[in-house]
Amino acid sequence: IVFFTPYAAPAMKKGVLETMQVEGMPDIMDLYESVVELDGKLMMCELATKVNNLKKEDLRDEIELVGMTTFLMEAKDSDLTFSY
Repeated sequence: IVFFTPYAAPAMKKGVLETMQVEGMPDIMDLYESVVELDGKLMMCELATKVNNLKKEDLRDEIELVGMTTFLMEAKDSDLTFSY
């Protein structure tokens, strides 16, 4: 599971990851696509959309909007969880 908090939410807008490149770091789109290909769950806190004035249609298709309770239930059975 990769869980996106309000701070990281803007990066999940369609087209934003493609503009993020940091010299000496792995390509962020390669990392994102790898998570998707490996059937990783990409979740975002519903509150993050409100805080950042985002709509579901603004986000990448793979993002699942969830509340904290849903995230915690999923995370407890997950082998690995990242939160940004």
